Amino acid sequence: MPTKTEAAPLTIWWETMRPWLRRLDYLSPGKAVALGTAAGALAGTALAMEEPLVGGVGFFLLLLAAGVLAYSGEPVAVLVGTQAEEPPVGAAENRRIPIPFLAGPVLRPSDGDLFRGHGDLVEILKDDVLSDRRGPILIVGQRRMGKSSLINLLSALLGTDIKVVSLSFQGLFGSQHQKAPHCWVAEVVAKTWIRVPAVPCGGDWGQTLAWLRVVEADLQEANQRLLVTIDEIECLQDGIREGWATADFLDFLRAAGDTLRRIRFLIATAYPLQRLGRVWVDRLINVRIRSLRPLDFASAEALIRRPMEGFPDIYPPGGVERIVEATYGHPYLLQLVCYVLCRRLMERKQFEATLTDIETAIDEATAETPLFHALWRERTDAERRVLQNLAAGRYLRQDAERLVRSMKKENFIIDREGRPSVMIPMFANWILDNT
Repeated sequence: MPTKTEAAPLTIWWETMRPWLRRLDYLSPGKAVALGTAAGALAGTALAMEEPLVGGVGFFLLLLAAGVLAYSGEPVAVLVGTQAEEPPVGAAENRRIPIPFLAGPVLRPSDGDLFRGHGDLVEILKDDVLSDRRGPILIVGQRRMGKSSLINLLSALLGTDIKVVSLSFQGLFGSQHQKAPHCWVAEVVAKTWIRVPAVPCGGDWGQTLAWLRVVEADLQEANQRLLVTIDEIECLQDGIREGWATADFLDFLRAAGDTLRRIRFLIATAYPLQRLGRVWVDRLINVRIRSLRPLDFASAEALIRRPMEGFPDIYPPGGVERIVEATYGHPYLLQLVCYVLCRRLMERKQFEATLTDIETAIDEATAETPLFHALWRERTDAERRVLQNLAAGRYLRQDAERLVRSMKKENFIIDREGRPSVMIPMFANWILDNT
């Protein structure tokens, strides 16, 4: 068994594994103590019997239990025999700020507390699926705005009357379906709705559509609906441009949208159709566009203050408002700043932040994130010049109005005090420092 003085390295290991240990929040501290006690006994016995492999498994489980306790805020010392009724000397110094914020990993149903502010959009999507409206549904949202998380949570959010099947075209290139993505759709639908036997799929998407009509008739009998979600749909455009895919799948989506009622398609992208290209605009004429926007202030504040049950009040007066202002409620950036702030407090053994801590966290998050590099790389030269001028507070020429209107639609520019401005102040500062 490790001694009390060996507990500190466990918390370092936990910090490294934090985003993935967050997934284990269903393992309560009490269960973690039991797991750790049993794992420690297993490791000690196995090593005494010269069974290093079994001992290694026991030690790994001990580390896992320590990580869960560290995440939950419980002292890791409970794994090494410290009496709860007599806290060890220096226990106040050993307390930690929990770090529940997830800046990067796609949210799962167990992370539901971190998904805030899109209730209206979920209700709109539910109405789209349950109604007899025609056409596929298109969700457009800036990078890291939460599209993949929304798709991941739709099954839990939409209720039992709607079955959700999901695929991501990020994995389309190099797959067996890159030339005929409609076969991929048929494959995942067949695995979900097993009442209708799958049929061989070839290059003709008309056969897949005919099979989906059979599935729809069976859905009608069962009083069920099916939502097929496709994330990263813009990867298809890479294939069209590079020659390893065709635009036929867009024709399939349009035909399916016009024909099917109980099977609906939801596609998600970081770009409006106009930016993807003329072929998208011409083919998806029946698409219903839904935008994923930054969080409103109330939702952003709730996420900052209550990312988990029992999260302590670590913010100074005006601190929450400053984080919302700097991030403009962008959910990824908001969580990144809060994560960096909690990390800073943990490293400095503080339990309350100052405004200086918050400004430092904003600066560090701005420097750390790859998001701004990606957003900048995807802009045209003319759009970059507009953003540079706005970030520097310079007036724009009249011929820039068309670009300003376009970037307002993509949530890059908003009006502040009657003048266009870069929507996210952190991005504006990044532009000034890096371009």
